[in-house]
Amino acid sequence: MFYSSKKWKVYSISAILIGFLSIVAFFSFYFGRHQWVTYHRAEVAFKNDRYEEALTYYHKAIDENINLWFIVGHMSEACLAINECSASEQVFEALVKKHPNNLHVLMGGATFNLNIKNYVRSAELYERALALKPRDHKILSDLALAYKWDGQYLSSIKVYNKLLNLSKKQPEKILLEIADCYLLDEQYSKALKYYKIVLEKNPKSFQGRKKLAFALSWTGQEDRGLKLLEELYKEEPYDLNLGIGLVKIHMQDRHYKRAKIILEELVERYPLNNGVLILYATCEIELGHMLEAKHIWLAILKENGVRKNHLRVGYADAMRKWGAFAEAESIYRKYLIKAPDDIGINTKLASLLIKTDRFIEAENILLVLLSKNKA
Repeated sequence: MFYSSKKWKVYSISAILIGFLSIVAFFSFYFGRHQWVTYHRAEVAFKNDRYEEALTYYHKAIDENINLWFIVGHMSEACLAINECSASEQVFEALVKKHPNNLHVLMGGATFNLNIKNYVRSAELYERALALKPRDHKILSDLALAYKWDGQYLSSIKVYNKLLNLSKKQPEKILLEIADCYLLDEQYSKALKYYKIVLEKNPKSFQGRKKLAFALSWTGQEDRGLKLLEELYKEEPYDLNLGIGLVKIHMQDRHYKRAKIILEELVERYPLNNGVLILYATCEIELGHMLEAKHIWLAILKENGVRKNHLRVGYADAMRKWGAFAEAESIYRKYLIKAPDDIGINTKLASLLIKTDRFIEAENILLVLLSKNKA
């Protein structure tokens, strides 16, 4: 009897435990599935250019599961598309405040700020993440990038040197990044020294030769640099970065016809690349082919959707240069409805107003900008 009673107690406890685990499994499945449903709703809205809706779902998804930090790429792109990043910034700041030592939260917030060009805040969050994992290559690399894009080239070099010390070998990529930082900091002799170190280690390094060629072109050795770039372009005509860089150098030297030949090749290879198409339109403007430039811009906007604000501003810039002032002004003013303090757009609008002899309007815009900057 005693044995039987004991056995039933074991069965009862087992049944309760199984029931409890089943409930836990159900809720884990339900809420986990619910989080992914929210995320996928955001992705669908994003892919259909419904950016406000996408952001609403992204905010909800990341609040439900803070480990979904990988969504920040599309999240930041959606913010930039509608020129409204403050709500998403607040979401990340609230998460950072709530989870100050969570690596996923810090990395997500840092990456988001990096993508929206808020480099100072990005670097601060990467530094906090680095305090949690001081030898993490990904964090160090991203922190160096944040410093670099913020113009803090020496700080970037310092971080890249830490990466070098953590590496058993001297990775070519890090050496090239250090060289790039020295180049941007106008320490040309040090930049050339690092490019040459890369080529001494690997004379066939395509990236090393390419970056050295650009450096020569930018440091008063245009003939040597341009000759090397032309050779590299023949060797690797599908290198988009090389082709665009070569076009920019030709346009800088006002060799627009040569630039156009390369651009036509690039457009054939990359017909949907915005960077290539915008350069092509710019080149057509410099050659005086305004209608061709407008057709290119309209194709860009049609392909990307009119809500891509940075592209519409580029189109407005082109129209302003062409003399279609009313069209350009309309785009600038629509942009300023959501971003009234944007210095760049206000300055462009003021310049346009001066060209159309509306001096008082232009003066008022500039005075408001000055007063806000003083404040």
